[in-house]
Amino acid sequence: MPIPPAPTLVESKAGKRDAVHNQQCSASLDLLDQTSNTSPLASDCLVIASNIKNGGEWKFESGSHHQLVQFGTCAFGVETPGTPWGHELRIGNKDIIDAISESVTQFATGGKLNSLGYMYCYARALALPNRVKWGIYHNH
Repeated sequence: MPIPPAPTLVESKAGKRDAVHNQQCSASLDLLDQTSNTSPLASDCLVIASNIKNGGEWKFESGSHHQLVQFGTCAFGVETPGTPWGHELRIGNKDIIDAISESVTQFATGGKLNSLGYMYCYARALALPNRVKWGIYHNH
């Protein structure tokens, strides 16, 4: 699979950052529906999107799964298969909102939602886009 064009990274200098629409990654690719009767409520996932709409950026390290945001029955998490362990990556609120919104539009069934997909985000030390697997799943 060819690597998509690198995402435009947001400047960290004051006045140049769009704090409301922080995008650190590419558009989502290869979305997969995993919705079942035991999936989280799609409405809880939409609350996550609403709760983070005013800005935010999450840092995480490659090498393990990270649950970044949750509300009620719904959680959003990431992992980095194939990226060397211990590299810092970032994901913005817009990246998470877009993944949730696209998943709800494509896959919400009977008020439930469970999906996964991939996006490319930069690992700062590697200066290359890295494949990030994201998931919308039941918050335990």
